[in-house]
Amino acid sequence: MDSDKATWSHNSGSSGAGFVEIKGVKTGTAVTVGEKELLTNGTLKSLSGWTIHRWMQPTGDRGEVTQESDGIKFRNTVGNTRMGIMQTVNADVSGAQRLILKAVVKAVEQNLTGTGWQGREAPVAVMVTYTDVAGVVRNGLGSMANPTESQTNRMFWHGFYYANPTGNSQTWHGTKVSQGSWHTYEVDLMSLNPKPKMIHAVGAEGSGWPTREGRISSISLKFYGTISGR
Repeated sequence: MDSDKATWSHNSGSSGAGFVEIKGVKTGTAVTVGEKELLTNGTLKSLSGWTIHRWMQPTGDRGEVTQESDGIKFRNTVGNTRMGIMQTVNADVSGAQRLILKAVVKAVEQNLTGTGWQGREAPVAVMVTYTDVAGVVRNGLGSMANPTESQTNRMFWHGFYYANPTGNSQTWHGTKVSQGSWHTYEVDLMSLNPKPKMIHAVGAEGSGWPTREGRISSISLKFYGTISGR
């Protein structure tokens, strides 16, 4: 699949599980809660509850995704790839006051510096697909360069790198971390503009040219506020 056109999508006619189940989302009576974890098995002690993806489509091939004692490893030594894990959520978050995405990640090795030429490649990254309050389905990851593609449906994607950009590489949508050290990342997704209304899927991945290696030891998405039944 052409990485420039990759999106997380769901085909209701497919026999395979999809990443963005836009149709048939169940809603219910709003229930006030102080806090609710929206992910299953966020400790990543196993891959239970998670689906492996390649170029943002489900695959039965583990490829560069391996289970380690300290979490999930994404390691690529051949070719330009994008591969990781994802979990379908389909949660109405329109009543959220805060929506905290938290992940513990490590950038171990990278040859493509920064977040790549297009602002969407890193040894390890986290991402969220969602529908915003304006009704736009945010499940794309268009290039920001060479040439620039539309960003109107861009998902939330944030990469972690240690190598400062060289050549045409950029730092768009990235955080610099110390090589080989665990880094705790936390962001309130309700700070996005427009805000999310429905969270479809949450994932983590490694992407870009080899050699690269990243790890994630845990990931959480906590809702604070009033939520409709799932």
